[in-house]
Parts: sequence; C-alpha cells; structure tokens
Amino acid sequence: MEKKEQPDPNGDNGERMTYARKRLLEIIRKRNLRDFCERNGLSNITYYNLAYGKIRPTYRVMSESCNVIPVIEWLFYTDEELPYEPVIVPVWKGTADGSLLFQKHYDEYIQILEKFGIGESSALKIFDSRKNNPAPEILRSVCEIANPVDFFRDTEGKSEPVQNCQAKRGDIVILDGELYFIISIRKKEGLCAYIAPVRKKDYEDGIKLERTKTNGVVIPEIAMHKLSKNQQDGYIYVESCPEDVTEKVLNMFRRIVR
Repeated sequence: MEKKEQPDPNGDNGERMTYARKRLLEIIRKRNLRDFCERNGLSNITYYNLAYGKIRPTYRVMSESCNVIPVIEWLFYTDEELPYEPVIVPVWKGTADGSLLFQKHYDEYIQILEKFGIGESSALKIFDSRKNNPAPEILRSVCEIANPVDFFRDTEGKSEPVQNCQAKRGDIVILDGELYFIISIRKKEGLCAYIAPVRKKDYEDGIKLERTKTNGVVIPEIAMHKLSKNQQDGYIYVESCPEDVTEKVLNMFRRIVR
C-alpha cells in the first residue's frame, strides 16, 4: 500500500498564506493544536484543514476565533502589509442591534456593498435581515472604508491590540496558541519572561483565575520565553490579572522554590 504523504508542518511549499494560517501552522509545529482548539471550543479537524489551506475561512470561523486570532489576519497574506492593527475581540455571537459596522453605516449600507459588487438583494440579507454573512472577499474589500473587525463587535471598546503593551508580571498572554501567566520579566542572556501555563478550569492543581475574562487555572510549571528588544513580538496580550490573584500565583511559586 502506498504511504500517504503527510503535510509539512512548516507549510513551506512556496504558496502564499495568510497571517492566520501562519499562526495555526506554528501552533501545529509546536504540537499544540488539539489543546488550543479544546480550550477555545473550536473543532480540531476544522482548524487543521484551515491551517493547510484545505478549506477556506468563513464568517463563522472568524466569529468563533476572533478572541484568539485577529480577524484581519484571515484576510491578508504574509507578503502584504496589514491595513489595520490586529486586535482580538470577544467571541462574536451577534446582537439584536447588529455589528458596529452595521450601526455606523446603516443608512448607506446598500451603496457601500454595491460599490464592492454586492447587489441590493444580497446587501439586504447581510445588513438588514442578517440572513447571510459576508464572505472573506467582502470583508477584505470593506477595508477601504472600515476595519473589518467592526463586523464582529457591537461597540468600539471591546478589543485589545495584539501588541498591546510591554509584557509585565500578572499579564495573561498567548504564545504559540497557548495561554500563559507572566511570572516575571528578567534580563538573563537577553530579555526573557518566566511564564506558567494556564489550563482548563477543571484542573485541580494550581490557582484558579478570578474576576478575569479568561477562564482557567495557572498550573505550577515554569518555562522561560525569550523576548525581542521591544518585548512585543511573538505574543498576544489578553488581559492583566487583579493584584490579589497575581499575588496568589506568586505565592504558589514561592512555596515551590523554597
């Protein structure tokens, strides 16, 4: 029997790929896709196929993953400059008032979509009755007048920049598709962060996160991650923990290293 050729986890076959695919392939290369999908309520097989370009991203895919993969990264290739800063927003399930883009451009939505080759009937189904969802091509085209993430949120305030701030103690960040708690930042053979994994909330060993949008447990394992000179490359900032929760986590590690 002929052996089936396995996909190259580096995805280096000369084809163009989006920033989102590159992000997923890196997660696969680190053998973290299953945990990444389970933790975020995503289909492992779907995101495997998305990573290797076997299926195309849809509005639903972007809606369910916009809290970990910036929408703009699904729409542009790595050899293109992103027209907007990548941001993450809460999982989008829609609201009665519609998305922010709908609210901002309600009076002109038909003219907007007609400009991009979308007929009035389709425009009505997307904007008015919301029976249809915009295809990636529409979302990319809309970049001329608006940030496409506005299709996936209903207020301006519900977003966090991917490169939000200097990493600091008590931050929750995403590295290679995994959630981590930053224990400290040190200058050791260059700038590095000491980090601890954040796992699903049913873990018993560790400190449960409280009053955070991230559900999970900081488990008693320490790893070191080297940071670039500006600290911000390679991670997605999620949020900062309350001071008392941060102190509980630090006390856990103080007991371990005694």
